[in-house]
Amino acid sequence: MRTSTRTRSLVATAAAAAGVLVPATAHADTTTPACDSTPGYVQGQPDTLKAGATSGAYLWADASGWHFRVTHPGKAKVVFTGRITSSQPMTVTRAADEKGDRVWLSLDRKSAIYRFTDYGQLDGLDLTTACGATLKVGVRSGKHELDPQHVFLGRHDARPKAVPFVIRPRSSEATAPAPKATPTPSATPAA
Repeated sequence: MRTSTRTRSLVATAAAAAGVLVPATAHADTTTPACDSTPGYVQGQPDTLKAGATSGAYLWADASGWHFRVTHPGKAKVVFTGRITSSQPMTVTRAADEKGDRVWLSLDRKSAIYRFTDYGQLDGLDLTTACGATLKVGVRSGKHELDPQHVFLGRHDARPKAVPFVIRPRSSEATAPAPKATPTPSATPAA
């Protein structure tokens, strides 16, 4: 049965009033995509991203905002779950997803919870938030946090030190320790 946009809007409004998460949908917003404060290590699509690539999560920023994808080799079922939290409200749209994938946005629009059932394709979401926002990213495969070696950040596949991790705007990086020789970003483990 098809539901009208008005009916879906009324259901979402009722859910919001009840204090629950509502499914993320595309809508117009005035948030700013990636900007000068976006750290360099997360800019540009990861070089290794393609359907069936190394199992893991891929995150990057570009002129249209932030992009998060998961994949794995083969056609077996792998479930990726997690939460992305922003210090500022965000707009989230599902991207490259399959039947059964879900994304929910919190009422304050600062937290997105996702569940992607992947069969070796690309599943994910796109988000925009205010310039200079801090992102906290958590991702699990099955019942376990993803190993940081299976998280690929930006064009050069930088890795966080731990999962979950935090991406701070460049202005916050001034107080962070200098990165090591390996392409490990200044993303810090989440508290």
